[in-house]
Amino acid sequence: MILTRTRAFLILIVLCLAAGGLYLTHGMWKPNGGIFIAPHQALYQMTLSRLHQANEIADVRGQMSYRIEDVCDGWNVAQRFNLQFVYTDQPSALVVSDYNTYESKDGRQYQFSTRRTHGGQLTDEILGRAERSAQGDGTLTYQKPQGAASSLPPNILFPTQHTLAILHAAAAGQRWFSAPLFDGSDLSKATDVTTFIRPQNKPYIIKVTEVAPIKFAPLSDEEDDVAKVEEVVPIRAPRAMTTEQLNAVPLLSNTDAWRLRMAFYTRGDAIVADADKKNLPGPEDDPLNSITPDYEMTMILHSNGVVSSFTLDYPDFSLNARLLSIAEVSGNSC
Repeated sequence: MILTRTRAFLILIVLCLAAGGLYLTHGMWKPNGGIFIAPHQALYQMTLSRLHQANEIADVRGQMSYRIEDVCDGWNVAQRFNLQFVYTDQPSALVVSDYNTYESKDGRQYQFSTRRTHGGQLTDEILGRAERSAQGDGTLTYQKPQGAASSLPPNILFPTQHTLAILHAAAAGQRWFSAPLFDGSDLSKATDVTTFIRPQNKPYIIKVTEVAPIKFAPLSDEEDDVAKVEEVVPIRAPRAMTTEQLNAVPLLSNTDAWRLRMAFYTRGDAIVADADKKNLPGPEDDPLNSITPDYEMTMILHSNGVVSSFTLDYPDFSLNARLLSIAEVSGNSC
């Protein structure tokens, strides 16, 4: 079940936010009214915060790392998560995902690579690129899976373009924004993202003395007891910064911030080249095509592109991410 939803974990750290227009001009990448992208690296602790209904997941714990680097003509992003899933009716499993992208600042090129394993077994591998002209028409080509290719939908934005555009919308006082996104983390051509925006007051990092208990839905008499969580060895987190240290970091303290509530709707026009032979998802497998979002997310987004916390809500469970550490990444001398 969870493997069909790993795309969400990739999206949320790449900051796939809402935007408007075909693509941003080069000047939009530069500091403007306090809005810009700060090269940085961050580590988050992820925990299961709620089970909305009884299901086979008993617990989730792990880490997510994120790094964005300015490479003069574009941005390199590297994101990785290690999540241990504890199930009620099968052994626990470690889900690992590596996601790497390059996005040009002129909005013309986007390269992406995704690799996911479950319990040490490779489950997904995607490698490709998107290119578009000044007129906005573009193409998607894939090295993995071989033979998958398509036109790039019009008016679509790449991840960091989404981030900047919604930041400008927030700074302008807008309370709602919506636009399509392409991030290359799966074979969907586009995801429509609707975002509601409101200002966030300081302090941005709230002191957490302990992890909130998991709220399990009540079980019927016929069901087995949920989650022998204590039998699973926790994933050890590196030494975390204190609340005071995090709030004092210039990447957070010198910024404005907004609380975003986002809903994600994947379009049904997935790339299905050789779907029968390669077991790729086809449009008939897409459960979306409705007014109900695939998932929703709440995040605190800062005016420099930093995310200090987020919660990911699926229909049947929710995950919480808490910032453990953050640091600037030195830029190149362009």
